[in-house]
Parts: sequence; structure tokens; C-alpha cells
Amino acid sequence: MRRGHLYAATGTATGCWSRVSPEWQPSISKMMLYDEGARLCVRVDPPHADAWRREPYYSRLKECSRKALESQQQVVVYIRKRTIVILPDKDVDLGDLEVGDQIWFGRRRSP
Repeated sequence: MRRGHLYAATGTATGCWSRVSPEWQPSISKMMLYDEGARLCVRVDPPHADAWRREPYYSRLKECSRKALESQQQVVVYIRKRTIVILPDKDVDLGDLEVGDQIWFGRRRSP
């Protein structure tokens, strides 16, 4: 480990980063990041439900969502069962999802 950076495999599926700076450590950010297939998951500590919307986190997650979308991948925030998909142009609150529920997305072609 280099001084000043936490090295992790987090975000490698979406091409976001291969190292995470210290402010992303769960004890500081109140979030835990992990890969789940083609999805970057952001598990937020419920008492700090808006932690993912604070800077520098939000802009970095938006950047990740742009990269993820290009390769049909996702950036998803979980606050207990509440599930929010981060897209480049908006955040989509899907409400509470249960184990086994799936998230599908795609682009619509306009005429």
C-alpha cells in the first residue's frame, strides 16, 4: 500500500478506479463500496443516508456512472432496502427492493 491511498479492487468492473483515496474509507465516508458483477455498489450507513450526495463523493460517483453506462454497467446506492441507481443525468430512486429483485436498464431509440 502506498502512503495516502487505499488500494482496492473496488470499481474495477466499471473502470472507475483501482485505488481509493483515504476519504473513501468507510469510517470517514460512511459508505462501503464493492463490486457485484457489472455493478459498483455503494452501501450507505443508514444514519448517514445522504453521505453519498456529499462532495467529493457525489461527483466521483457521477463520473463512475458515465463510465459504467458506456459499457452497460451500473452504479447503485443501497440504504438498507432503498435502492437508487446513479445515472449520468439523474438519480433514479427505485424505493425498497427485496432480495432477488433485479435492476434492468437500457436506452430507448427515439424516432
